[in-house]
Amino acid sequence: MICLRIAVRRGGGLGDVLLTTPVVRELKNKYPDSELTFVTDPNGYLVLKGLPYIDRFHIMQGLGNIHSKPLGGFDRQYSLVYENQTNCHIIDAYANVAQVTLKNKKPDIVLLKSHHDSVSRWMKNNGIPDNAFMVAVNMGPTWPCRSWHPLKFKMVAEHFKRKYNAVILELSGKKGYGAGFGIDLTGKTSMRQTAALLKRCKLLICVDSFMLHLAGATDTPVVGIFGCTDPKYRLPFNNVSVGVQTSGACRSCYHNGKFKTYCSCFRDRVYCMEEVGVRDVVSAAEGLIERLHLR
Repeated sequence: MICLRIAVRRGGGLGDVLLTTPVVRELKNKYPDSELTFVTDPNGYLVLKGLPYIDRFHIMQGLGNIHSKPLGGFDRQYSLVYENQTNCHIIDAYANVAQVTLKNKKPDIVLLKSHHDSVSRWMKNNGIPDNAFMVAVNMGPTWPCRSWHPLKFKMVAEHFKRKYNAVILELSGKKGYGAGFGIDLTGKTSMRQTAALLKRCKLLICVDSFMLHLAGATDTPVVGIFGCTDPKYRLPFNNVSVGVQTSGACRSCYHNGKFKTYCSCFRDRVYCMEEVGVRDVVSAAEGLIERLHLR
């Protein structure tokens, strides 16, 4: 018998939706006899479909509608907005809204045998052995002011090719985010195929993007490159994720209380990302490889 009807609302960025999953999971644990409906957009549905603790989906268009359009028939509604809580992790901000305490902050994504099988077939067809040292690289999409120069990504990739004979995979949900320094799979794999690929990778090197959060769901070691956002508010809650950030004074400006839009920067150039060097990223990655015995 259903004793409580709950609506959870979140749309927009894929990563923003993925990071709701620890909170939704805990809401279902807290209210096991509830009927839990997730209100989101079509892309959000693709992130969440198959999760056992979501009973229904209500699909809407437009972030404003998702969070503010009146919906009847629910006893409780939680609009998971983190943007007005800039000085805490996104997952913690969601938990504050839903009034739940999280013991497990790992995001969830459903992977089927078919997703893993498609990766195995692809590797076999491309002559990539199961024990290959695969390194994934993701340059976006992300905010323009969170981007890192493709030439720097290339230099990092070349280091791993030389030292580890690494197979470099360029991953993105959108075509055109490859730069020719690896196997360009941008826009060529589904979200879940990408997640299955990440499970097989030794390491992901990326900007602050959906791929960073997807790595948290797949337990993939990750080096995140940060500028206007602070890694402590974005990195997965595990011991296999590190952030690289400039020591410049303007870093983490997103968290200084001033309103920030998708592509704005308060300075004439995006110094925070420009100042992150290739050596900084390589050093962080080498530290992970050594600590986790990835080689």
